[in-house]
Amino acid sequence: MRGQKQWRNADIFRRIPKDLTEATTSGAIISIACIIIMSLLFFGEVVSYVFPRVNSDVVIASDEREIGKKMKVSLDMTFHKLPCEILSVDIIDVLHNHQVGSMKNIKSTRIDLKGKTIDPKTPVTPNEGCIIVGYIEVAKVPGNFHISSHTKPHEAARLFPEGINVEHTIRHLSFGSTNVKTLRKVAQLSPLDGRKGTSKRKNVMYQYFLEIIPTTYKGVLFSSDTYQFTSQMSKISLHPGHMPAVFFDYRLSPLSVQYSSGRVSFTHFLTYVCAIVGGVYTVCGLLSRFVHVSYAQIQKRMLGKGD
Repeated sequence: MRGQKQWRNADIFRRIPKDLTEATTSGAIISIACIIIMSLLFFGEVVSYVFPRVNSDVVIASDEREIGKKMKVSLDMTFHKLPCEILSVDIIDVLHNHQVGSMKNIKSTRIDLKGKTIDPKTPVTPNEGCIIVGYIEVAKVPGNFHISSHTKPHEAARLFPEGINVEHTIRHLSFGSTNVKTLRKVAQLSPLDGRKGTSKRKNVMYQYFLEIIPTTYKGVLFSSDTYQFTSQMSKISLHPGHMPAVFFDYRLSPLSVQYSSGRVSFTHFLTYVCAIVGGVYTVCGLLSRFVHVSYAQIQKRMLGKGD
Protein backbone atom coordinates (compact mmCIF):
# COMPACT_ATOMS: atom_id res chain seq x y z
CA MET A 1 0.00 0.00 0.00
CA ARG A 2 2.83 2.40 0.87
CA GLY A 3 4.46 1.76 -2.50
CA GLN A 4 1.18 2.39 -4.32
CA LYS A 5 0.71 5.65 -2.42
CA GLN A 6 4.20 6.80 -3.29
CA TRP A 7 3.56 5.90 -6.89
CA ARG A 8 0.39 8.02 -6.90
CA ASN A 9 2.37 10.99 -5.67
CA ALA A 10 3.91 11.18 -9.16
CA ASP A 11 0.49 12.06 -10.64
CA ILE A 12 0.65 15.59 -12.13
CA PHE A 13 -2.95 15.42 -13.39
CA ARG A 14 -4.68 15.34 -10.05
CA ARG A 15 -8.46 15.45 -10.10
CA ILE A 16 -10.37 18.12 -8.23
CA PRO A 17 -13.73 17.08 -6.78
CA LYS A 18 -16.70 18.73 -8.44
CA ASP A 19 -17.87 20.05 -5.10
CA LEU A 20 -14.81 22.30 -5.03
CA THR A 21 -15.41 23.79 -8.49
CA GLU A 22 -17.78 26.56 -9.50
CA ALA A 23 -19.21 27.23 -12.98
CA THR A 24 -19.39 30.88 -14.04
CA THR A 25 -20.86 32.74 -17.02
CA SER A 26 -17.50 34.23 -17.97
CA GLY A 27 -15.90 30.80 -17.79
CA ALA A 28 -18.57 29.35 -20.07
CA ILE A 29 -18.04 32.12 -22.63
CA ILE A 30 -14.28 31.66 -22.59
CA SER A 31 -14.66 27.86 -22.85
CA ILE A 32 -16.89 28.14 -25.91
CA ALA A 33 -14.46 30.61 -27.52
CA CYS A 34 -11.60 28.21 -26.65
CA ILE A 35 -13.32 25.30 -28.40
CA ILE A 36 -14.10 27.39 -31.50
CA ILE A 37 -10.53 28.70 -31.76
CA MET A 38 -9.05 25.22 -31.31
CA SER A 39 -11.41 23.79 -33.94
CA LEU A 40 -10.53 26.50 -36.49
CA LEU A 41 -6.79 26.14 -35.92
CA PHE A 42 -7.01 22.34 -36.05
CA PHE A 43 -9.01 22.49 -39.31
CA GLY A 44 -6.45 24.88 -40.81
CA GLU A 45 -3.61 22.57 -39.82
CA VAL A 46 -5.36 19.55 -41.36
CA VAL A 47 -5.94 21.44 -44.63
CA SER A 48 -2.30 22.55 -44.66
CA TYR A 49 -1.16 18.93 -44.18
CA VAL A 50 -3.51 17.36 -46.72
CA PHE A 51 -3.02 20.12 -49.33
CA PRO A 52 0.62 21.18 -48.95
CA ARG A 53 1.94 24.50 -50.18
CA VAL A 54 4.04 24.67 -53.32
CA ASN A 55 7.44 26.29 -52.78
CA SER A 56 9.56 27.65 -55.62
CA ASP A 57 13.31 28.08 -56.12
CA VAL A 58 15.25 29.60 -59.01
CA VAL A 59 18.47 27.86 -60.12
CA ILE A 60 20.84 28.17 -63.07
CA ALA A 61 20.03 25.67 -65.83
CA SER A 62 23.49 24.66 -67.03
CA ASP A 63 22.90 21.11 -68.32
CA GLU A 64 24.71 21.05 -71.70
CA ARG A 65 23.32 17.58 -72.41
CA GLU A 66 19.95 19.15 -73.20
CA ILE A 67 21.32 21.11 -76.15
CA GLY A 68 19.99 19.69 -79.42
CA LYS A 69 17.29 17.57 -77.80
CA LYS A 70 13.70 17.91 -78.90
CA MET A 71 10.94 19.76 -77.09
CA LYS A 72 7.23 19.22 -77.72
CA VAL A 73 5.06 22.21 -78.65
CA SER A 74 1.30 21.65 -78.33
CA LEU A 75 -0.86 23.77 -80.65
CA ASP A 76 -4.56 24.50 -80.92
CA MET A 77 -5.20 27.53 -83.14
CA THR A 78 -7.96 28.88 -85.33
CA PHE A 79 -7.18 30.86 -88.49
CA HIS A 80 -10.37 32.63 -89.41
CA LYS A 81 -9.51 33.59 -93.01
CA LEU A 82 -6.73 31.20 -94.06
CA PRO A 83 -7.77 27.93 -95.79
CA CYS A 84 -6.24 24.65 -94.64
CA GLU A 85 -5.22 23.90 -98.24
CA ILE A 86 -2.50 26.56 -98.21
CA LEU A 87 -1.62 26.57 -94.48
CA SER A 88 1.69 25.13 -93.27
CA VAL A 89 3.91 25.16 -90.19
CA ASP A 90 7.64 25.78 -90.69
CA ILE A 91 10.46 25.48 -88.13
CA ILE A 92 13.85 27.24 -88.14
CA ASP A 93 16.54 27.33 -85.42
CA VAL A 94 20.07 28.63 -84.88
CA LEU A 95 21.55 25.21 -85.71
CA HIS A 96 20.40 25.78 -89.32
CA ASN A 97 17.65 23.20 -89.06
CA HIS A 98 14.84 24.18 -91.41
CA GLN A 99 11.71 22.04 -91.51
CA VAL A 100 9.09 23.05 -94.06
CA GLY A 101 5.49 21.88 -93.84
CA SER A 102 5.72 20.17 -90.42
CA MET A 103 2.13 18.94 -90.47
CA LYS A 104 2.76 15.27 -89.66
CA ASN A 105 1.31 15.44 -86.12
CA ILE A 106 -1.18 18.23 -86.77
CA LYS A 107 -4.82 17.72 -87.69
CA SER A 108 -6.50 20.48 -89.71
CA THR A 109 -10.24 21.12 -89.96
CA ARG A 110 -11.86 23.35 -92.58
CA ILE A 111 -14.34 25.93 -91.30
CA ASP A 112 -16.37 28.72 -92.87
CA LEU A 113 -16.26 32.36 -91.82
CA LYS A 114 -18.85 31.65 -89.10
CA GLY A 115 -16.77 28.85 -87.60
CA LYS A 116 -18.85 25.93 -88.87
CA THR A 117 -17.16 22.80 -90.24
CA ILE A 118 -16.90 22.44 -94.03
CA ASP A 119 -17.08 19.15 -95.93
CA PRO A 120 -13.48 18.24 -96.95
CA LYS A 121 -14.68 17.26 -100.43
CA THR A 122 -15.94 20.72 -101.33
CA PRO A 123 -13.68 22.96 -103.47
CA VAL A 124 -11.42 25.43 -101.68
CA THR A 125 -12.62 29.03 -101.62
CA PRO A 126 -11.23 32.26 -100.13
CA ASN A 127 -14.19 32.39 -97.73
CA GLU A 128 -13.00 29.77 -95.30
CA GLY A 129 -10.65 29.27 -92.40
CA CYS A 130 -8.83 26.47 -90.62
CA ILE A 131 -8.43 24.93 -87.17
CA ILE A 132 -5.14 23.18 -86.44
CA VAL A 133 -4.70 20.87 -83.44
CA GLY A 134 -1.64 18.79 -82.63
CA TYR A 135 2.02 19.21 -81.85
CA ILE A 136 5.43 19.82 -83.36
CA GLU A 137 8.90 19.11 -82.01
CA VAL A 138 11.60 21.76 -81.90
CA ALA A 139 15.22 21.66 -80.78
CA LYS A 140 16.09 23.10 -77.37
CA VAL A 141 17.95 26.01 -78.93
CA PRO A 142 16.78 29.50 -79.95
CA GLY A 143 14.62 29.51 -83.06
CA ASN A 144 11.12 30.07 -84.33
CA PHE A 145 8.17 28.27 -85.82
CA HIS A 146 5.77 30.15 -88.03
CA ILE A 147 2.44 29.51 -89.70
CA SER A 148 1.77 30.85 -93.17
CA SER A 149 1.54 29.72 -96.84
CA HIS A 150 5.24 29.60 -97.69
CA THR A 151 4.96 26.03 -99.03
CA LYS A 152 2.19 26.94 -101.49
CA PRO A 153 2.79 30.53 -102.59
CA HIS A 154 1.22 30.10 -106.04
CA GLU A 155 -2.06 28.73 -104.69
CA ALA A 156 -2.10 31.47 -102.06
CA ALA A 157 -1.61 34.12 -104.74
CA ARG A 158 -4.40 32.59 -106.83
CA LEU A 159 -6.89 32.58 -103.96
CA PHE A 160 -5.77 35.89 -102.45
CA PRO A 161 -4.31 38.25 -105.08
CA GLU A 162 -4.04 41.06 -102.50
CA GLY A 163 -2.34 38.85 -99.89
CA ILE A 164 -3.42 36.34 -97.27
CA ASN A 165 -4.97 37.19 -93.91
CA VAL A 166 -3.53 35.40 -90.88
CA GLU A 167 -5.94 36.68 -88.23
CA HIS A 168 -6.09 34.00 -85.58
CA THR A 169 -7.11 32.85 -82.12
CA ILE A 170 -4.72 30.86 -79.93
CA ARG A 171 -6.90 28.38 -78.08
CA HIS A 172 -3.90 26.61 -76.56
CA LEU A 173 -0.12 26.79 -76.74
CA SER A 174 2.25 25.02 -74.35
CA PHE A 175 5.74 23.53 -74.26
CA GLY A 176 6.77 20.14 -72.93
CA SER A 177 5.16 16.73 -72.92
CA THR A 178 3.70 16.99 -69.42
CA ASN A 179 1.12 19.39 -68.06
CA VAL A 180 1.29 19.53 -64.28
CA LYS A 181 -2.19 20.47 -63.04
CA THR A 182 -0.80 21.38 -59.62
CA LEU A 183 1.21 24.24 -61.14
CA ARG A 184 -1.52 25.87 -63.21
CA LYS A 185 -2.35 28.34 -60.45
CA VAL A 186 1.25 29.35 -59.72
CA ALA A 187 3.05 28.89 -63.06
CA GLN A 188 2.45 30.33 -66.53
CA LEU A 189 2.22 27.08 -68.45
CA SER A 190 0.00 28.46 -71.22
CA PRO A 191 -0.41 32.26 -70.85
CA LEU A 192 -1.42 32.74 -74.50
CA ASP A 193 -4.58 30.63 -74.25
CA GLY A 194 -7.50 32.67 -75.57
CA ARG A 195 -5.27 35.33 -77.17
CA LYS A 196 -6.57 36.82 -80.43
CA GLY A 197 -4.55 38.36 -83.23
CA THR A 198 -6.64 40.78 -85.29
CA SER A 199 -5.98 43.98 -87.20
CA LYS A 200 -7.91 46.42 -89.36
CA ARG A 201 -4.95 46.68 -91.74
CA LYS A 202 -4.00 44.25 -94.51
CA ASN A 203 -0.70 42.38 -94.93
CA VAL A 204 0.01 42.21 -91.20
CA MET A 205 2.60 39.90 -89.65
CA TYR A 206 2.13 38.81 -86.04
CA GLN A 207 5.25 38.08 -84.03
CA TYR A 208 5.28 36.51 -80.57
CA PHE A 209 8.49 36.62 -78.50
CA LEU A 210 8.56 33.74 -76.02
CA GLU A 211 10.92 33.31 -73.09
CA ILE A 212 10.77 29.62 -72.14
CA ILE A 213 11.68 28.70 -68.58
CA PRO A 214 12.50 25.04 -67.77
CA THR A 215 10.39 24.01 -64.79
CA THR A 216 10.65 21.03 -62.47
CA TYR A 217 7.97 19.88 -60.06
CA LYS A 218 8.96 17.58 -57.20
CA GLY A 219 5.86 16.22 -55.49
CA VAL A 220 5.33 13.78 -52.67
CA LEU A 221 4.55 10.86 -55.00
CA PHE A 222 6.06 11.93 -58.34
CA SER A 223 8.31 14.42 -60.09
CA SER A 224 7.82 15.99 -63.50
CA ASP A 225 9.61 18.31 -65.94
CA THR A 226 7.71 20.90 -67.95
CA TYR A 227 8.08 24.46 -69.28
CA GLN A 228 6.46 27.76 -68.53
CA PHE A 229 6.93 30.88 -70.61
CA THR A 230 6.32 34.59 -70.86
CA SER A 231 5.32 36.33 -74.08
CA GLN A 232 5.21 39.65 -75.90
CA MET A 233 3.47 40.30 -79.20
CA SER A 234 4.01 42.83 -81.98
CA LYS A 235 2.25 43.55 -85.28
CA ILE A 236 4.17 44.58 -88.38
CA SER A 237 2.60 45.95 -91.56
CA LEU A 238 4.28 44.42 -94.60
CA HIS A 239 4.85 45.96 -98.00
CA PRO A 240 2.90 44.52 -100.96
CA GLY A 241 4.50 41.35 -102.23
CA HIS A 242 5.59 40.09 -98.78
CA MET A 243 3.67 37.17 -97.31
CA PRO A 244 2.16 37.64 -93.82
CA ALA A 245 2.75 34.98 -91.18
CA VAL A 246 2.38 34.26 -87.48
CA PHE A 247 5.85 33.91 -85.96
CA PHE A 248 6.67 32.40 -82.57
CA ASP A 249 10.27 33.35 -81.74
CA TYR A 250 11.43 31.40 -78.71
CA ARG A 251 14.54 31.04 -76.61
CA LEU A 252 15.23 29.05 -73.46
CA SER A 253 16.04 30.95 -70.31
CA PRO A 254 19.37 30.23 -68.56
CA LEU A 255 17.39 30.01 -65.33
CA SER A 256 15.24 27.14 -64.19
CA VAL A 257 12.38 27.14 -61.68
CA GLN A 258 11.96 24.25 -59.28
CA TYR A 259 8.66 23.73 -57.48
CA SER A 260 8.42 21.40 -54.53
CA SER A 261 5.62 20.27 -52.28
CA GLY A 262 5.97 21.75 -48.80
CA ARG A 263 4.23 19.02 -46.78
CA VAL A 264 5.57 18.45 -43.26
CA SER A 265 6.01 14.99 -41.74
CA PHE A 266 3.25 13.35 -39.75
CA THR A 267 5.19 13.73 -36.50
CA HIS A 268 5.44 17.47 -37.11
CA PHE A 269 1.71 17.53 -37.81
CA LEU A 270 1.01 15.85 -34.44
CA THR A 271 3.37 18.30 -32.76
CA TYR A 272 1.51 21.26 -34.24
CA VAL A 273 -1.87 19.80 -33.19
CA CYS A 274 -0.66 19.25 -29.63
CA ALA A 275 0.75 22.79 -29.57
CA ILE A 276 -2.61 24.18 -30.73
CA VAL A 277 -4.62 22.26 -28.13
CA GLY A 278 -2.22 22.89 -25.26
CA GLY A 279 -1.49 26.51 -26.14
CA VAL A 280 -5.10 27.58 -26.62
CA TYR A 281 -6.21 25.69 -23.49
CA THR A 282 -3.49 27.31 -21.39
CA VAL A 283 -4.14 30.83 -22.67
CA CYS A 284 -7.89 30.47 -22.17
CA GLY A 285 -7.28 29.12 -18.66
CA LEU A 286 -5.11 32.11 -17.80
CA LEU A 287 -7.71 34.46 -19.27
CA SER A 288 -10.49 32.79 -17.29
CA ARG A 289 -8.41 33.03 -14.11
CA PHE A 290 -7.67 36.71 -14.79
CA VAL A 291 -11.35 37.52 -15.33
CA HIS A 292 -12.38 35.62 -12.21
CA VAL A 293 -9.78 37.30 -10.00
CA SER A 294 -10.51 40.74 -11.43
CA TYR A 295 -14.25 40.31 -10.89
CA ALA A 296 -13.63 39.16 -7.31
CA GLN A 297 -11.42 42.19 -6.59
CA ILE A 298 -14.01 44.58 -8.02
CA GLN A 299 -16.73 43.01 -5.86
CA LYS A 300 -14.57 43.32 -2.75
CA ARG A 301 -13.93 47.01 -3.41
CA MET A 302 -17.57 47.71 -4.05
CA LEU A 303 -18.55 45.95 -0.79
CA GLY A 304 -15.85 47.83 1.06
CA LYS A 305 -17.16 51.18 -0.23
CA GLY A 306 -20.68 50.17 0.67
CA ASP A 307 -19.69 49.55 4.29
